This record gives sequence, structure tokens and C-alpha cells, in this order.
Amino acid sequence: MGLFFKRSLENPSTSLANPDAWLWDAFGATPSASGSRVNERTALGASAVFACVRVLSSTIAQLPLVTYLRLERGKERAPGHPLYPLLHDRPNPEMSSFNFRETLQGHLMTWGNAYAEIERNNDGSVRSLWPLSPSATRPGRRPGGEKYYETSVAGRTFALRAEDVLHIPGLGFDGMVGYSPIHLHRQSIGLALATEEFGARFFGAGTRPTGVLTHPGKLSPDAKEKVRAGWTSAYGGLANSHRTAILEEGVTWQALGIPPEDAQFLETRRFQIAEIARIYGVPLHMIAELGNATFSNIEHQAIEYVTHSVLPVAVRWEQAMNHGLVPVRERATHFVEFLVEGLLRGDSAQRSAYYTALFNVAALSVNDIREKENLNPVEGGDQRFVPLNTVPLDLARTIAERPKGSAAPVTGRGLSVGPETLVPLCRDVADRMLKREVVQLRRAVKRGAEGFTVWLEEFYVEHQETVARAYVPVLESVARLVLPADHAARFAREWAEDCATRATIHARHELTALAGEPGERFEARGLDVAERWESGRVAAIAQDDAARVGRALADEITYFIGVAA
Repeated sequence: MGLFFKRSLENPSTSLANPDAWLWDAFGATPSASGSRVNERTALGASAVFACVRVLSSTIAQLPLVTYLRLERGKERAPGHPLYPLLHDRPNPEMSSFNFRETLQGHLMTWGNAYAEIERNNDGSVRSLWPLSPSATRPGRRPGGEKYYETSVAGRTFALRAEDVLHIPGLGFDGMVGYSPIHLHRQSIGLALATEEFGARFFGAGTRPTGVLTHPGKLSPDAKEKVRAGWTSAYGGLANSHRTAILEEGVTWQALGIPPEDAQFLETRRFQIAEIARIYGVPLHMIAELGNATFSNIEHQAIEYVTHSVLPVAVRWEQAMNHGLVPVRERATHFVEFLVEGLLRGDSAQRSAYYTALFNVAALSVNDIREKENLNPVEGGDQRFVPLNTVPLDLARTIAERPKGSAAPVTGRGLSVGPETLVPLCRDVADRMLKREVVQLRRAVKRGAEGFTVWLEEFYVEHQETVARAYVPVLESVARLVLPADHAARFAREWAEDCATRATIHARHELTALAGEPGERFEARGLDVAERWESGRVAAIAQDDAARVGRALADEITYFIGVAA
């Protein structure tokens, strides 16, 4: 008994003139109530369907797909693992990772399932991944209960072991396959296709509704056809939509049909766009429908897109790949994961506030932040800090572990409060202050000797206070490592003022002598001084200040604990 005949017995109303839905499915086109034929390919003719598929597929395709090694706490990239280049760069010799993922995600959004054949090496590791047509692939179970996949290629049918197929199912209730969104929502998509076709035909007909030509006399069939053909030729189509009609022999025109505005044509099209976006969970602004978008909510809508649209799809992929691609023996140590943080970025001000907050609690280092901003690491950027006037995290930990009430110098773990600790801190302050000083000096020498003398007196009064303010938090952060807070604050103020005074005295002494130079040599000598300061003065200041402050701090510790020097 043939398949069609058997189904006809089950439903007597089925016929070739009035086929049941299963027959339309067999021929690849299911009718909708609007009259449009809808399947996974024709549905892409609806701009909203195509836009949703394109947006979500390209989003999944562009996300970095990384293979990680599990650590005791955390994870790290595993570029040496065989899956890393396969998923991150090229899953097979003919496709990039972007194209592969975009293709499979498109299958998932139209057919409801994405399939790829896993080609393996002799040792069982994955060699390559090849997409399979979702319309020709379906899972099944053998009599013994073993799961397998059946696929057709070029008219030939093949059976594949379940472990040789990467299957990413969409929403479904049998645990094996996902539902086709196109098939489930063919009425909504069919209406969208019908409104597009109506609009095209409407404009193709010259934006004129159909009508009736009335003649006062009686016309023969040939005459009627000639009148109809002549009218269509002269006034039909978009190119003739604005031509003036000339009616003879008492012929009149009577328009029929409903104008598109009365049938709410535009409103229907807009509603169907929202309907299709709702099916796929894609925000309207992502498919260029900005009717309800504002400057204040567009960023939050973008974040919601990542949270509610992209992340669920990414988890489907991750779980399918971790089960189907990562060997059983390695699942405890390796896993595959998408990086979606880049999609969650706000504007620059919000990112800055976010990074600052995490940096201040030692959650991120400088290099962590630079990596998130797609910048190269810098030397020393892996150190973490906490707000003890910004000291390294390991120093803060050492303070916390020190016995309460102890004022003895902190030693061990490579920590020292001598010059080796102070030199880089002093160099940082000296470098910032000297840059400021040199900029002002270059400007001042252009005023001539008289103007330079006035500047010399005014600038260094203010500059001495600026240098002291810059030194206070640096010296206090070090002093707090070995002294109580009130003693550390006093020590920092005193020695910050000392460093600032010495730097100011030496600079003013050299520049006062410069003011006595003859006019023609004054500016050249002043610029020479600025250049010399830039090339060597910072190191000298840092070494000198670090040595004196280190000795003073040692004396302070000795005095504080009551031990004779």
C-alpha cells in the first residue's frame, strides 16, 4: 500500500487538490492560512526572519571560542590542546571557525537542530568537523537501544555513530531533537511573507487598486479584451502610476478594493516584525526596528540581548561540545567556553568605573584590564593592589599576618623597607614632579632673564608644596608596614617636606646662577639645563631620597621599639 494511499484512508478529505499538512512537508513547503508557502528556506525571504537569523548567527560566530585547562581555582587557556585551534580557528580545511559556527547556528534557528560530523584520528581525537544538512539528518535508535544518526548526501543514505556527530538541539520535548521554529510559527511568518508580497504587487500595479471599466453600450468578447489590454498597457504598473487617463465613448472607471492604509498595511508589517523578533528572542533594535528605542534604554536592551538571547544559545553550544568533543578522560581537566564579556561592555565611563572598582579590591590587575581592552600586557602589570595608598597585595597580606601590636620591621618574603623598596617609589614621584618642573622651565626661559627671575621666585614656592603632597602617600604607605598609623603619618609628612625642600633648594640654586648669563646665551643655557635634568636628574633624586628616608625609617623603628642603636 503506497504512503499517499495509506494516509488518504486515515484522512478521507486528503487529496492532491487538497493535501494534508504531511504531504506539504514531504514536498518541502507547508501552506499558511495567508496562502504563502513556508519552509525553512522560503521563510528567509521575510526580512525579519533573515535579520534575526543573521544577527544571532553572526554573534555566536564572532565570539572567541576557547579551550581551557581547569585549575584548582580558576582556569587558563590551553592553546596546546588539539581542540583549541580546531574550534578557535579552523574546524576543517574548507571553513573558518566563524563560517562554521554561523552556518550551524543558522541551521539551529531554522530547522531547530544543528549537526556536524566529527572526523577522528586513529587515536580517537578530533581531526575536523563537517556540517551536515539538517533537512537530511535525523537521530534514531537501533533495536538494541543504541542511538545513531542517519544522513543523506547526494542521494545516498549513511548511518553515523552517535559519538561521531556533534548535535546541537534547540527547544524540544523528546530529549533528542528540537522543534523547527519555522514550522511551529508558519502562520506568523506566512503573514509576514504575504504582506511583503501584497506590498510588492500593490506597487507593481501602480499603487492603484483593482477596478471596473464601465461602457454604456454592449461590447463583444473581443472588444472587452481589447479595452482591458489597452487599459493595462497604458496605465498598469509602477511606471504608469501617475499618467492621466483619457476615457472615451462614455467609459467610466470605478475603483474596487480597500486602500492599504484602511487595511492597516504598514501596521500589520510592523507587528509581524515584532512577532518574528519575539519568536527568536531578538530585541527589535538589533534588526533595525527602532520605533521603541531611546538613547536611555538602547544600551540596556543590548545587554539584555546578550543575557537572554546570546547566553542561552552559547550554553547549548558549550554543553554539546564538551560532551561530544572533549574526551571522557579529559572532561575533568579541560572544557570549552565562549568569551562573552566583550559584548557586555558599556560605554567608556562605565567600563572605567567597573575596572576601578575591581582593581581597588585586587580582583583585577593592570594586565587583566588591558587584556579585556584588547591591549598587550606591560611589565609588572600582573601585580595586584589594595587601597593602602595603593600597595602591592602581597605587602598588604604580610601586614595582616603580622602579630597585633608588633612594630618590628617586616622581613622575609622578599619584603624590605630599605632603599631597594623605596627607590622605585621615589623614582615615580621624582619623575612626575620633574616633568612638571621641566615644562615650566622651558616656558620661563623664553621670557628673558627678567621675566625668568620673577617666575623663579613664584614657581618654586608652589612647587615645593606640590612635591611634598606627592611624597606623603608614598612614604606613608611604606611607613605603615612597620609603624602604627599615627606614627607613620607623622613620619611621612616630615620626610615628604624634607625631600621637597632639598629638591627645591638644589634646583633654585642652579637656576639662580643661570639668570646671570648674558642675554644672547640665556635661553640656550636654560634649555640645556632642562635637557640635562630630563636625562639624569630623576635617578639621582630617587637614590638620594630613598637612602635618606630609609635610614630615617630605620632610626624611627629603633626609637619606637626602645632599642638603643
